[in-house]
Amino acid sequence: MFPYRLKEIADLNLAEFHRETIRAVNGDISEHNGMLMFASSLKQATPAMVNGAIPLHRTLDPRHALLATIRFFATRRHGFTLILRETDQDLEKASIDSGLKLTHQEPAMILKKRPIPSPLPDSCEIRQVVDSLDVLAFHRIAVTGHASNKIARKAVDLLLSRQQALIGVNKAAFVAYKEGSPASCAMTLVSHGAAFIGWVATDPNYRKHGLGTAVTLAAIEAGFAMGAQVASLQTSAMARSIYERIGFIEIGRYREYTAESKVLVDHEKN
Repeated sequence: MFPYRLKEIADLNLAEFHRETIRAVNGDISEHNGMLMFASSLKQATPAMVNGAIPLHRTLDPRHALLATIRFFATRRHGFTLILRETDQDLEKASIDSGLKLTHQEPAMILKKRPIPSPLPDSCEIRQVVDSLDVLAFHRIAVTGHASNKIARKAVDLLLSRQQALIGVNKAAFVAYKEGSPASCAMTLVSHGAAFIGWVATDPNYRKHGLGTAVTLAAIEAGFAMGAQVASLQTSAMARSIYERIGFIEIGRYREYTAESKVLVDHEKN
């Protein structure tokens, strides 16, 4: 598959993941002037999953797209995060000129083929999320895994509060148990021929036991079993080496530009 096609698939898959995440909590979604915009009940600008925008194609008018995005969030008095690709230079310039700040960037990674199965760590069992009790276990791990970041923890607490976030015809979620205790989690969402791998987290008390890798492999396998041709994800510098060992390769980068609610109010006044 050509590199540009892989990037397009990853972009579309990421956009669908955000749509599904916001739908699960009855948030607002709008697609206007080439932008996908999504807002939750939280007003915080970060992380992008709670209030964000993604360009859907490369032919959009950057000024009109940015204005539509600012208006969408200004009417709600929300901040937001704009997720840009390397090819969105015009929109990136317009964002900087409008006062948005670069706050984060991370690699987009692709796995082109099913990974080789590996033995589970000792005393480890992996179960698919199928009911409300499983959702609670997944939710608890994800919140605990973000315990050091109050803003991120608040977002995770909201976005994983309902079964729809983890259970559906195009998604599968898994929990790894260590000696019977929920320890690590991951999920996949299949769209546009790709399996997005997200919500990977491990309880700090169970890290460095291979549980995160094991549950991620389970999510990847489920994605391929549901018809995906590739798996995609975004990762931090800390976790990158884990995904590279599985076989993921970087195909580009996403840049995140953030606008706090005050910036939007000031923009509306001008």
